[in-house]
Amino acid sequence: MPDRYDAISIGSGLGGLTASALAALEGSRALVLERHTKIGGAASCFTRNGVLLEAGLHQIDGLDAGDCKNLLVARLALRESIRFIPTGEFYAVRSSVLGEPFVMPYGEAAAREALALRFPRHEAALKTYFDTILAIRRKIASVARHQGARLRWILQAPILPIRFWIIGKHERTCLGPFLDRLFGGDEAVKIALGANLGYYGADPNAVSLLFFAAGQGSFYLGGCHYIAGGGQALSDHLAGIVRSRGGAVETGRRVDRILVDGGRARGVEHVDAVSGGDRRTALAGALFGNAAPAHLGAMLPEERRGRFEEAYAAFPYSASLWQLYLVLDRPPASFGADAYSTFVFPDWQRTLRDFPEGLRLVGAAPAGRVPCYVLVDYDRLNAGIGGPGNHVAVLCGLDTLANWSALSPAEYEDRKAAWTESLLADLERRYPGMRGSLRHVEMATARTMARYLGTPEGAVYGYDQVPSAAGRFRPTAWTATPGVYLASAFARPGGGFTGAMMAGAGAFRAAVRDKTLRKKTTS
Repeated sequence: MPDRYDAISIGSGLGGLTASALAALEGSRALVLERHTKIGGAASCFTRNGVLLEAGLHQIDGLDAGDCKNLLVARLALRESIRFIPTGEFYAVRSSVLGEPFVMPYGEAAAREALALRFPRHEAALKTYFDTILAIRRKIASVARHQGARLRWILQAPILPIRFWIIGKHERTCLGPFLDRLFGGDEAVKIALGANLGYYGADPNAVSLLFFAAGQGSFYLGGCHYIAGGGQALSDHLAGIVRSRGGAVETGRRVDRILVDGGRARGVEHVDAVSGGDRRTALAGALFGNAAPAHLGAMLPEERRGRFEEAYAAFPYSASLWQLYLVLDRPPASFGADAYSTFVFPDWQRTLRDFPEGLRLVGAAPAGRVPCYVLVDYDRLNAGIGGPGNHVAVLCGLDTLANWSALSPAEYEDRKAAWTESLLADLERRYPGMRGSLRHVEMATARTMARYLGTPEGAVYGYDQVPSAAGRFRPTAWTATPGVYLASAFARPGGGFTGAMMAGAGAFRAAVRDKTLRKKTTS
């Protein structure tokens, strides 16, 4: 006999967990199915030799009064159940173009002041930069806060072009040209402002200014936070809501068929993720697709796949990541790591426009150059990562599956070892003595991301945030198969922890509006 639920999440990343938790809070019985033995996707932790390591989270933006996710944070009781730890400064940057390292402080006023002191000749341009970035962020946050208020948007339709003129003006604008217009050929100020470009994309000339402004403005206004216990603590909390309301979260289960009857999704068939056996059926009116649309399409009956997949064919995938996990016997700060996040630009990278070249570097054996990377010092926060006597940091940079996909297993391990050596040598040059403190080193690549996250090309942010795939142009929660809703970074707004959770909330709202998921309680 099939199991019956009100909602089923295909995957246990933040989007699916958020949608399922919201459904549970409204009285629905939800089932979350995860093919791995652990829930969370990128929002998870793992252990090596008894040391707790963070899989993906570096920092969360916002949490200020104007943050678009405040209602979601309140509904999920995150502030009561999760400890958000301020990271202090936004980030530090080390680059030969800058000369002395630059620290981007927390807060709008402090950031404006620090940049004006460092780049006094750009005072007027910096004012324009901040005024534009923050105006965009506030308008996007306003849109996000009122997404479900259909009547509000209908009544205000005649004046929307006036109220949101800045979004209309810049929805086709890319970050690189915007910075070029303001600062000309001064790459130092552009590197200071766009050091964390990798959070948004790989090419400043392709990254949507709207998407950059939504995230960067949120960092300026609300600061940066890390979750005590890592991303796993957030995933576990959301799963706990599902279980506490009569739902279930099952790991080691792979969905291989979406059941469709009368043109609507009615449930799924799922199997043991390792053996492929133990086939079971679960029925529900709403399916939250916490997986790439390409994978969801493959689960549909053959006659429905074409139309489903066609809607996403034009969207390019985001970049992936490589990460080098470090466990040390002394704090990174004792070697000169003076910020939670430090973006390190190699000497060869003289402009933001060089980012794509760094993305491709690891596609060959090291040849004296390393890509730009961020050094994240988890040890500074006392957040539960690591453990007694173990101090954890990570190096992280942009990657693509094409860098690794053609390698044999032996070639893959050799390439990883060579890049580990090259990156550690660069780290030792910048922070003398750190390498001798290492107890454990482990590298993950785009190939790791593709296998672990189950995303095409190892994409970590869903679709690439180019203007044609950002904002109102990004896919919504609705799909061509009624009853199936996108609840992942591939849907609007997409990208990062905030984007994935907001996408999950969007999937929940869509199911309620369609009445495939009915509100049963307001408790």
